[in-house]
Amino acid sequence: MKTVYVAAPNTAHAEASAAAEQIEDSGAAGVVSGWHESWKPHHAYGEATAQLLEAEAEHDLLDLSFASHLLVLENQDDSGSRGGRHTELGFALARHLAVAIVGERSNVFHYLPDVRAFGSVEEYIAWLKTEPEPGEGSPMFNS
Repeated sequence: MKTVYVAAPNTAHAEASAAAEQIEDSGAAGVVSGWHESWKPHHAYGEATAQLLEAEAEHDLLDLSFASHLLVLENQDDSGSRGGRHTELGFALARHLAVAIVGERSNVFHYLPDVRAFGSVEEYIAWLKTEPEPGEGSPMFNS
């Protein structure tokens, strides 16, 4: 089964949650990221303790380890962001996940040939539905 981790600026919980809901409702994949869930407490930058940030990072990486795909939401309000999505992107690239960006490419890694860019979550979902299941002929999963 295809599984997606949704990454976005820390301030874009609502947008990430909406994208996750759209993906799951479409039946294209399951969503494994939980950082954006409405029931999770969210802390403004500078308010969280080191222990809390460590626990959040470990939980996010655990979620990401279950993903076959990474969706990065760009063009969101980046003020107050801690840049976690950039680390998640690096983790996904190192693990050869299928990576896609919705919005404008904002750093050099977004221009790698295997990183796909879409104008909307709906366009991403349409593509995701055509993707083979992990291990079924997709070069991203055969390394």
